[in-house]
Amino acid sequence: YLINPNDNFSINRLSEFKDAGLTAIKFHGYIQKISKQNFESVLDISLNAEMLKIPILFDASYGGLNMYKYKSIELISHVLEKVKKVPVVILHSGGAKAIEALLLAEACKNVYLDTSFSVPYYLGSSIEKDLAFAYKKIGSHRVLYGSDFPYVNIHDSLKKTLIFFQSNNFSEKDRENIFSKTSMEVFF
Repeated sequence: YLINPNDNFSINRLSEFKDAGLTAIKFHGYIQKISKQNFESVLDISLNAEMLKIPILFDASYGGLNMYKYKSIELISHVLEKVKKVPVVILHSGGAKAIEALLLAEACKNVYLDTSFSVPYYLGSSIEKDLAFAYKKIGSHRVLYGSDFPYVNIHDSLKKTLIFFQSNNFSEKDRENIFSKTSMEVFF
């Protein structure tokens, strides 16, 4: 569920959503225009999610005209200072800021990285090597496959992700973790 940090989103309301089947909450810095003035609201909502054992997802894409305006990695770091007991997934693995996402994951064992968009987009670049390094450094048990559908064609995403795994020597066990086991651990 994409939560608007400007809404008065109480723990009771979040609990009702969980009872109705909510499996995670999400914040998207670009779409929601989350600036520093919203950081405390995002933290408050995240702390409520932690109390209810609801995983938290942060879009950490990086690029476009607003890449310096909405600082997702900084927001995630702010939340991670307090949220330690539920999975926090950094979507897109931080993209061009993959090493910064890795550093957060190394500092906080509840952080997971997601492959969506970044693996297919950066295939063949130096950032591809950063992504492979990050995934191997924290271990495949903390990496989730994401397609970023409908923004990325699902077949293209799978094809390029398999190329990424092959060219960066990921084992069959790593692939199994990334494609299924890690997601099962985070969401079920």
